[in-house]
Amino acid sequence: MNDILTRVEAARNIFEQSKSYVDFACKKRGEIQNKYEMKIKLTKIGMGLAGLLVFIFFPEVLKSQGIEILENLAVFLAVCVLPGFFLIKYYKKLKGTYDAGMEEANQTEAYGKRIPGLSEEVVNILPEEYRSLEAAEYICEVLKNGEARTLKEAFRMCDTQFHEQKMARIKAAIAQNDRMIADNNRTVKRISEDMTRMHDEAERKFWAS
Repeated sequence: MNDILTRVEAARNIFEQSKSYVDFACKKRGEIQNKYEMKIKLTKIGMGLAGLLVFIFFPEVLKSQGIEILENLAVFLAVCVLPGFFLIKYYKKLKGTYDAGMEEANQTEAYGKRIPGLSEEVVNILPEEYRSLEAAEYICEVLKNGEARTLKEAFRMCDTQFHEQKMARIKAAIAQNDRMIADNNRTVKRISEDMTRMHDEAERKFWAS
């Protein structure tokens, strides 16, 4: 039994390592999105506005005559072209940093998910359906505390535990849905009562006048 427990703990450690990589990747992805997505969106809006200004004012510059065309061209470059140029450069920098960070996060997550497959000789103590951190932790626990005396018994207990958790989640979801329906019904009833009251009040005012 000690040998089996040691092997199950080793498998659990592999799944724990896998999860740590995946969790780190998800956290990194969220940080990158929070830091860059709004900046990228605003920069794209700025580029669009700069392009619109070029479209609107360039024909006006061409209509200028003599020295006026040089003055208008200088203003046009300063107000429309240069800001647009710098916005494009800034956008490329932001997008490059964003894409590189997301790619690194995706690669980290992919590697984390591959870890159990790369350690098949360690995790093969557990059948496919029990190859997760949650299942491995539960199996380790019931083997350690003596609730399960064999690996097969630990699997049965794990099935029961996970089934109970699934049913509890379903019941909680149903209860939440029932609460939402009840809240919606109360809202509809309140609106209906308000509309009836407003109608009655309007009707009384009409006949009173």
